Amino acid sequence: QEQAQLANRELIHRVKNMLAIVTAIASQTARYSSTVDVFNKSFRERLTSLARVHDLLRPDPAHTPDLGSFIREILAPYCHWQGALVAQGPAIDVTQNQAVLLSLLINELATNATKYGAWSVPSGQVVVTWREEQGSAEDEQDSVHIVWQERNGPPVQAPSKNGFGTNVMKFSIERGL
Repeated sequence: QEQAQLANRELIHRVKNMLAIVTAIASQTARYSSTVDVFNKSFRERLTSLARVHDLLRPDPAHTPDLGSFIREILAPYCHWQGALVAQGPAIDVTQNQAVLLSLLINELATNATKYGAWSVPSGQVVVTWREEQGSAEDEQDSVHIVWQERNGPPVQAPSKNGFGTNVMKFSIERGL
C-alpha cells in the first residue's frame, strides 16, 4: 500500500509538472502568434513534439535514455534528406526531467532551422555535438556541453525581438538544465 501511495504521489507530481509545461507553452505561443490559425499550428506542433519525448521515456524511473538516441529521435521529423543531421558525442544518460526541458530546447532550435536556417534549404545541415566536462574542484559537478551548428543555410539574421523560442531556451537552461 505504501508503494502504491508513493507511485500515486509521483504520478500526481508528474501530471502537475506536465500541465505547468503545457500551460506555459500555450501562454507563450498565444503571446507570439499573430492569428488563431498561427497559434493553432504552432501549439499543435509543440504539443506533438512534447508527446514524442514522452514516447521515448519508459515508465520505469530507473531507465534513462541515451542523449544521442534522444536527439536523433527528436530531430528525425525535421530531417527530410540524407545528411541533414549529424549528431555525435559520447553515451550520456538523460533523466526524465532533463529530457522534457531538453526536448523543448531542441525543438525550438529545429523549428528555427526549418523556418530561417539550414533546414530551410535543401543543402542545409545541422550538426549537433556534445561532450562531458568534468566539474571543478569547487563544485565537483560534471556538465554536458552541447553545440548546435548550422551549415550551408541562408545568412543568419538577428531577430528583431525575443520570441517564444528565446524564452523557452532561457527558461530551460536557467531553470532546469
